[in-house]
Amino acid sequence: MADKLEAGDRVLVRSGLRETEARVLEVYGPNDSHLLLAIPIHGAEGEVLDERTVSLPVRRVVRRLTAA
Repeated sequence: MADKLEAGDRVLVRSGLRETEARVLEVYGPNDSHLLLAIPIHGAEGEVLDERTVSLPVRRVVRRLTAA
């Protein structure tokens, strides 16, 4: 990405064959190469039930949705 990501940014990430919205919790690693993300877990009606935390390389970010 051209702009540096920061905690609080909302991003779209590649997750298998899908794209998933996530919130950046932390940027870390050499040259800020990894992200700690909060990915929402949705219920049957689309409501957010919980969040799961995952670590992914920055290259999996498709685009930034909103800045912190």
